[in-house]
Amino acid sequence: LAAGANVFSYTGYPDAYTAYQLLQQVGLTNSPSVRMLDSESGRWRVALAQNGGVVGDNFPIPNTAVLMIGVSNAVNQFVPQSQ
Repeated sequence: LAAGANVFSYTGYPDAYTAYQLLQQVGLTNSPSVRMLDSESGRWRVALAQNGGVVGDNFPIPNTAVLMIGVSNAVNQFVPQSQ
């Protein structure tokens, strides 16, 4: 993930992977939020890093998804890991 705003597609998210896990993996001080468009409702689902924790919608990320995430510092060779 490059520093700044990223919209990316990935086809190998682990089973039961969530927005909170993604933010924790990228670093709560590195990314303020992750967003995913819910195609059924037409609304954005949002999880936020705030005060050293994560708040908002801990939405499940399907195996194939397109996400929007901003990062302060690049995250090289990002590969989602189940915890």
